Amino acid sequence: MENYNKVIAQKLRKVREIKGFSQESVALASELSQRQYQRIETGESDLTL
Repeated sequence: MENYNKVIAQKLRKVREIKGFSQESVALASELSQRQYQRIETGESDLTL
């Protein structure tokens, strides 16, 4: 399962960077703190849907 989290994290970051969004703006739109979003994007925290 850990591999899926890392793949999703990498894709989230890539799309965010392509679109030119900051972690802070994505976190705000997702109703997360910037730190929570950062942990998801780096794979430190699991993403739950």
